[in-house]
Amino acid sequence: MVRQQEEFFRYVCPRVFEGDILYLNEYRAGAGLNLMERFYRLWRRGGGKSLPAERVEDIIRRDRVLRTLPRAKAARMVGAMALALDHILDETQPALFIAKPVDNYIADLMYEELERRDIARFGMGAHVLNGYSRAHIRGEYVRTRETDDREIEAAVSQLATDNFRPNFAIYKDLSLGVHLDKWARLNLKRAGYALKRLAERDYLNFEYLSVGPRIIRRTLMSYSGIHYFSRDWKARAARSGKPVVYLPLHCWPEITVDYWLSNYEFADYETGVARMVEALSKRFFVLVKEHPWEAGGRPVEFYQALIEWGATLIPAFTHSGEVVNASDYALVANSTVGIEAALRGKRVITLERPSYFVPELFHAVDTMADVEALTPEILEARPLPPLEEARRMLMKHILEGCFEGDFLTLDYMKPENLEIVARSLRRFINSPLFPWGKVS
Repeated sequence: MVRQQEEFFRYVCPRVFEGDILYLNEYRAGAGLNLMERFYRLWRRGGGKSLPAERVEDIIRRDRVLRTLPRAKAARMVGAMALALDHILDETQPALFIAKPVDNYIADLMYEELERRDIARFGMGAHVLNGYSRAHIRGEYVRTRETDDREIEAAVSQLATDNFRPNFAIYKDLSLGVHLDKWARLNLKRAGYALKRLAERDYLNFEYLSVGPRIIRRTLMSYSGIHYFSRDWKARAARSGKPVVYLPLHCWPEITVDYWLSNYEFADYETGVARMVEALSKRFFVLVKEHPWEAGGRPVEFYQALIEWGATLIPAFTHSGEVVNASDYALVANSTVGIEAALRGKRVITLERPSYFVPELFHAVDTMADVEALTPEILEARPLPPLEEARRMLMKHILEGCFEGDFLTLDYMKPENLEIVARSLRRFINSPLFPWGKVS
């Protein structure tokens, strides 16, 4: 875990759990149970756990660092880390494991082994609703509590506005100066991590290696990609004479794509998006909006391909609510846009079934063939519930799958928020909804 997140868990856990609490450290120079020392001992000896070949391939393919390394080296890291985690669990015999959700190969291996041993486990994740967080491992829905009409109405009011933005979203208009600042910061971070790897002899640390894939994509030249964004997108959509589909882009590499989508046709994200645009543009007018965090950080060739296949690109800092209002449909993986669109009575297509999926409100596609077969007639075949009923249904589902208190937002380390999170977790773990019964 990164160091601020470690501080979060060190504050919250003693206020939630009784008994001994052990902290697993992913840095060679860190305190607590030192995972990396065990990993390097096995690495030097060539030791590792034997895993099925297809499982190793899945782990490598989904991890943003491992998939950039030589295949043999990545597989050797997987084996050594799997055995190091086994040793940790053999030594500690935990009754409960709590951390972030799966966001790299270490967590992927750990949660798999915890499941095999039937050890209670969950990940603390951020939530799109300001003031909330949620429990999940790979983006799945976990019901954690009950809600009421007052809370439902407040959440609808928060999300159904045209200018809604989550508390973890820091948006700036992307001037060349801002782009250069981001590029410089990434390169300084890489240099700093390179020095840490040497000073701490932590050469294969995931966090220290993870900045590399981002730097490869955000270059001095990638800024020119913003010139493919069309400011007259709304007029183009109105003139098209076709039903309009809004496809918001995700950051990538990112856990919501790498680990929350099971189908590789979708998880191979940019290739998958290009295929979807090609298929949909035959029957729909396709609006694609860049994620604000990715503006200037994606290959120009990607934007060129989308335009060639028929998409119109929207400036990244356009409010999603404005685009939803101008569209007939939204196509999302697990974006906040899916919630915003459903709250406005739009028909929403989801890649697989995100945590907010409610069958009466969403149309799921599980394969690229499902996307290619979409037509307005298919999407309109089933009537949607009345808007107020739909809003209540959706927000009740969402609110009962989250905790009070922020995680990984701008303000999540404030003492008052930490206390709220601790109370929420304590209620969940001691409630009948906790999936693993009483933790002792």
